[in-house]
Formats: sequence, structure tokens, C-alpha cells
Amino acid sequence: MMKFFSNLGFKFIDFIILSGIIVRFTIEFFRGLFTKGVNFYLVVRQVYFVGVKSLPLATIIGVFIGMVITIQFAYGLKSYGALDKVPKLVALAMVRELGPGFIALLVGGKIGSGFAAEIGSMKVSEQIDAMRSLGDDPIRRLLAPRIIAVMLILPFLTIWADLVSFIGGAFVSSIEYNLDPAIFLKVVRGSLKNREIIHSIIKSMVFGYLIAIIGVANGFRTGYGTESVGKSTTDTVQTTFIFILITNFFLSKFFMVVKFKWFDVLW
Repeated sequence: MMKFFSNLGFKFIDFIILSGIIVRFTIEFFRGLFTKGVNFYLVVRQVYFVGVKSLPLATIIGVFIGMVITIQFAYGLKSYGALDKVPKLVALAMVRELGPGFIALLVGGKIGSGFAAEIGSMKVSEQIDAMRSLGDDPIRRLLAPRIIAVMLILPFLTIWADLVSFIGGAFVSSIEYNLDPAIFLKVVRGSLKNREIIHSIIKSMVFGYLIAIIGVANGFRTGYGTESVGKSTTDTVQTTFIFILITNFFLSKFFMVVKFKWFDVLW
């Protein structure tokens, strides 16, 4: 029992330390953004590695989540004669919660752990120390491009996953329940208001920021042994999931209170 509470205490202290590093990196990120600018080549390079290489995973996630929730909603509503409500429920569930949440958790776990492993390996091989000795700023070179790239690309991956989930839902509903796919997609489009899409984009950008900064922070915290790289990678996935789930709750609550209805008249 004492060992359990001891481990719990160490985890809590580590969480506080990581939170402090995240705050410090956030300050340095914004300070460097406005004083030193951004290397756009590095941003584009990260967009390719983060976005293009994550597209197949986002597609698979979107299609099968759309199919699963369509089957579940249809199964529950069929006995009430309310199959016509399935497309609307699928659309709202995907755009409000499942799209940004699942993409951030699954794709984000891949991206964040990759950042931690890459930067951790650079620290073990003393490449970061070499940057400093040559007068280069590791924060500007390693942190800023990754944060900007993930914040830019994660909303696009989320929107793509939402779109293919609707196609997957329309397909499975036509096979299982003889619902017209064209009508399914039409109801989905009519169920989504501008503010739902904006909320999803904002969530994805916040999650993208957390994914990038946690991955980079754990990379910089890596010790000088090879085992430390593996530990940093594992810790990144766990910490990212916790931060995303907690943040998702507060963002969902916030958007329920502050609805931003004026978004609906933008276009």
C-alpha cells in the first residue's frame, strides 16, 4: 500500500514538473514567434511528416468509427421507428466529439511519441548541445515548427475523418437498413451548423498544441541513457491522452455555455 501511494506521489510530482515545462515552453514559443519569426521550410517539412503520413490512419479511423456509431444508433432507434434520426445523430456525434477526440488521441499519440523519440534521440546523441554551442536556438528550431504544423494539420485531418465517417455511415446504413445513401448525406449536411464545424476546428487546434508541446517537452526531458528515450515516448502517450481528455471536457462544457451563434451567419 505504501508503495502504491509512493508511486502515486512521484507521478503527481512528475505531472507538476511537466506542467511547469509546458508553461515555460509556451512562453518561449510565443516570445520567439513574435521576435525571431518562424522557419517556414521546417514548418512545411513537419506538415508533410505529420499530415501526409497520418492521412491513412485518419481515414481508417474515420470510416470505421462512422460505420460503428451508425450501426449502434440505428440498432437503438429502429425499435422506436426513428431511423430517420440516425444521420443527424451521427453528424453531431462525429463533429462535436468523436472526430476531434479520436483523431487527437490516436493520431496524436503517434505524432507526440514520434516527437519525443526524435528529440530524445537528439539529446542522447548531444545534437541539441551542439546546436546551442553553434549559437542556434533549439526551441525555435525544434519546438515552433512542430507546434505550428500540428495546429494547422490536425483540423484538416479531423475534417477529413468526419467526411469519410459520413460516407462509411451512409454505406453501412444502406446495406443494413436500406437507407438511401444520398438522403443520409443530405440529412447530415442539413444537421451541421457553422458553429459545430468551428467548434470542432478550435478543439482540434487546441489538441494539436497539446500534442506537439507535450511531445517536445518530454523529448527535452529525456535523460542521457538509451532507455530514457523509450520512457519519454511512453510517458508522452500517457500524458497526451490525459491532457486531451481533461481539456475535451472543459472545451465541451464551454461550447455548451458559449454557443457562438453568430458563426451561423458567416456563410
